[in-house]
Amino acid sequence: MRTVRQFADRPVPRAVIEACIRTAGTAPSGANLQPWHFVVVSGPDLKARIRGAAEEEEREFYARRAPQVWLDALAPIGTDAHTPFLETAPYLIVVFAQPQDDGRRGNGARITKKRLDEFSLGMPLLFWATATWWIPILFALGVWRHLTRHFPLTYDHGYWAAVFPLGMYTVCTRTMIDALRLPYLEPIPDAFVWVALVAWSATFLGLVHRLVVPPAGSLSDPAPPGAGVAA
Repeated sequence: MRTVRQFADRPVPRAVIEACIRTAGTAPSGANLQPWHFVVVSGPDLKARIRGAAEEEEREFYARRAPQVWLDALAPIGTDAHTPFLETAPYLIVVFAQPQDDGRRGNGARITKKRLDEFSLGMPLLFWATATWWIPILFALGVWRHLTRHFPLTYDHGYWAAVFPLGMYTVCTRTMIDALRLPYLEPIPDAFVWVALVAWSATFLGLVHRLVVPPAGSLSDPAPPGAGVAA
């Protein structure tokens, strides 16, 4: 088997690709189970994403995993982590293994792993939904405190406990979107980063004002001249 890293960008008829896959699908395999399936990729956006993922793995391989004897063998060839041919070729054919399960071994481990994966995906969503419900509650408490009970809107150290979660919520939402691939939630952190910035800035300015201008009555008035002198 040889690898090729130079491909022409000339269009290839789709029928030719399908014929190649049909031919590959008849290759002999144990018990003729054909434990694989093929995916044809032609869209430029998806090919670019595949190239990015492949180059990330290649960089890790060349930097850490490849033994020195392997790197010495590749040096005259000049290959490296760059894979522009993945976007040059008109089609990419991705081969996926499709293990066969006879029901006698490995099935329990696969079911356990699947359930653990579902659990690990569900818990972040549960925590995120819980945090999301706290935001309108905090807003309602602010309305009740200042508009219903008429507490003055002055700086209080307890406000940090309210504004700090806004920044955490923004960062955690962005991380969850990237980890679970939920692009439709992207408007939330894009908006909340400004909400958190405004809330943090207002609270910080209130703290500075408290330090520079202490509240009235916090300092004792100076004694008038002659106070405490016996007549």
